[in-house]
Amino acid sequence: MTADAKPTLGNSLVKGATAVATGVKDNATTLLENPEMVLDGGKAVVDAIKNDPKKAAIDAAMGLKDAALDVNLYFDGIPLDALGAVAGTMDPEAIVNARKHTEFYRGDAPRDQKEWMKSVDPAKNVCDLWIPGTHDTMSDSGGDIAECQSWSLGKQLEAGVRALDIRLHHNGDKLQCCHGMIDMWHEFHVVVSTVETFLAAHPSEVIFMHIKRDNDSGTHPSDFDTRVRACITQPHLWNFGASTFGTLADHRGKVFALQPPHSSLRLFVQPADTQNEYTLGNPKEKFAKVKQHAGKARVAGTMFINYTSSVGWDASKKLCFKCPGSVAYDVNRMVMDECDNLKPGMYFMDFPGAKLMKDMIALNN
Repeated sequence: MTADAKPTLGNSLVKGATAVATGVKDNATTLLENPEMVLDGGKAVVDAIKNDPKKAAIDAAMGLKDAALDVNLYFDGIPLDALGAVAGTMDPEAIVNARKHTEFYRGDAPRDQKEWMKSVDPAKNVCDLWIPGTHDTMSDSGGDIAECQSWSLGKQLEAGVRALDIRLHHNGDKLQCCHGMIDMWHEFHVVVSTVETFLAAHPSEVIFMHIKRDNDSGTHPSDFDTRVRACITQPHLWNFGASTFGTLADHRGKVFALQPPHSSLRLFVQPADTQNEYTLGNPKEKFAKVKQHAGKARVAGTMFINYTSSVGWDASKKLCFKCPGSVAYDVNRMVMDECDNLKPGMYFMDFPGAKLMKDMIALNN
């Protein structure tokens, strides 16, 4: 495989999943160490699907399930046996929906919400705001199993996203954005440059940033916290010392380093209540968790953090593992439909659409 192809283990396995039926189980270790061999199974995939599509799907799902269990591999806490069902899904509608562009999912990012906080009462506590955020903010590649966003960081900020979930691979002295074991093609210094440039141009805004070490390799000249802070070029724009959530006026023009739910930085504990059930593959079950948390009685000074993102097995569909996009399509629609009933807090989403963003931001006025 050529170097410029830049495959990742995740998307190689996903694309090659249906070739599992021809021998991945018996050759698991070899194939997983050489993902190009899986991709070379393309002809067998086509032939199998032509001959018996349903059987090919089932064989693929079960074959990769057995193979992954044999080598005991995991992706972001989820066994790689699940990856087989991405290609071998029994829910074709979910595959189609995951590629759509709608007002609540993917689509073009709005560009007229760069300064939506300017019109909000500066005396309001930030816990009393509706703050749209993105889960795995920089995961815009890596195949179906890893991709969580379709807008660049710059477009997200212009669209009104104010809570960022930054996952990093501490690789030697380098900080690479990642989703679990799958690296993205963005380094942390690019994240820093983008948010600092944005805040310098739009000082009315606050950006909340949750930073987590999602992967670790190599020998480190400095620890993770020290390395992150060394990437900051305009320290006056960053707040690493907050132990409470203040008013909008207190935090405007800054990056607020968010400790909850599980930052890897050395930060003060900040009062928060978090919902992050991320292994529910049934969108209705996931939305029930979102709605329950969104309806909880609020506590003054406590940030309620609600993740709408999830992946996992959909028990209502045989052999069906839902990737981030497949879950987000349905959950985002339900969140938009129920937007007026959501209480204040941060909402971390996968693939938010333009109207979903605007509807949530409008709750602040």
